[in-house]
Amino acid sequence: MNWQAGLKNPLLRNAGSLYIIRIFSLILPLISLPILTLRMSQVDFGHVLFTQSLTSWLLIILDFGFIYTATRAIATSRGDMGKVISTIMGSKLILLIVYFLFSALCYMALPQLKQNPLIACGFLFSVAFQGFTPIWYFQGIEKMYIYATIDFLGRLSLLILTVVFVTGPAAADLYALINAVVSLSILLITCRTMYSTQKVEVVDFKSSLLFIRSSFPMFLTRVGSSIYTFAPTIFAGLILGPHAVAIYGGADRLYRAASSFISPVSDAIFPRVSALAHSDPVRYRVWIQRSFLLLMSVSMLIFLGIEVIAPTIVRLVLGNQYSLSSDVLRTLALSIPAIGLGTFLGVNFLIPEGRDRVFTIIVVFSGFLGLSLIYFIPSIYGFAISVVATEWLVAILCLVFSIRSIKLRLSYGGKSQ
Repeated sequence: MNWQAGLKNPLLRNAGSLYIIRIFSLILPLISLPILTLRMSQVDFGHVLFTQSLTSWLLIILDFGFIYTATRAIATSRGDMGKVISTIMGSKLILLIVYFLFSALCYMALPQLKQNPLIACGFLFSVAFQGFTPIWYFQGIEKMYIYATIDFLGRLSLLILTVVFVTGPAAADLYALINAVVSLSILLITCRTMYSTQKVEVVDFKSSLLFIRSSFPMFLTRVGSSIYTFAPTIFAGLILGPHAVAIYGGADRLYRAASSFISPVSDAIFPRVSALAHSDPVRYRVWIQRSFLLLMSVSMLIFLGIEVIAPTIVRLVLGNQYSLSSDVLRTLALSIPAIGLGTFLGVNFLIPEGRDRVFTIIVVFSGFLGLSLIYFIPSIYGFAISVVATEWLVAILCLVFSIRSIKLRLSYGGKSQ
């Protein structure tokens, strides 16, 4: 009855739930992409991709690295989880004000947003609702299957509403507004689920500010990684226009969907290794080895799969008019093994070892270097090359500092310093 034991194992169930989320986050958008490309002009589709990339960048303000710090706080809480939740949600309220200030500045500064106000507002509010959704709570208590169910139903609703309502000249506007409605629904259901089992406590905004401060290094890490994940699509829109956004953004959407299969292993193991890093070194080393083997195996399978079937996937999902996207997709796929290695070394080793700041510096430095490559190679292929170069630089630097961390641990008799 090994399968029954596996279902009862929190870690395996958590990892399985994360994979279910990733599978449906891949399949359902792949179903909707042909609908969007058929029902929207290439210009409108480019505007949607540009706005989604920009608002996803702004999401970093609300996330603020909480996917790691809040998850770790929940996972290590001892009898005071209600207070921890209150502190985190208070932090989110403070960050929401900052988010809307930056959103207003972007709206006033960028004509691409002013020309499409409904698209801009739809995705800006959708991201605000996503930023408040307490994924970190379900991940921290290792019950991601609950969030997986809610997320699946939300994504399925988005697909159905897209098929039914997204058509005609206002297709792009309707798609943005539907995204906002679905994101709000997911937020309300997840918060209701969380507070049904946890005590609601009054927010202590002083504690919330301190939590924001403690999360700042991980926020910088998210900023650094966002520079080379979302910036190419945004710069394509600013420099090359909506047609280039459609070609590059279509390939990038497929690449991000495929590479997202790497993180469930890391996300599921992260709460466990964070708890074991200083409490049980023997089990910690076991989980580190498992994490490495799983992450690299998944990464190589994804990389090889994309290189083989990229033209077919692009033709089926985006259409014949996006044939140039297949070469962009193959170029981007060269970074996937580096993502696996960098994720393992950064998230499952350096952070649990207490090297948050080192990981932050690596990602921010690499991100700005990647941004400079975008400036010097202003083309859709240049943008793809900048992503590949940046991901490999992150992986190599993480390897260098991980080796240094291991040597320090050994020199102090096995204790992390």
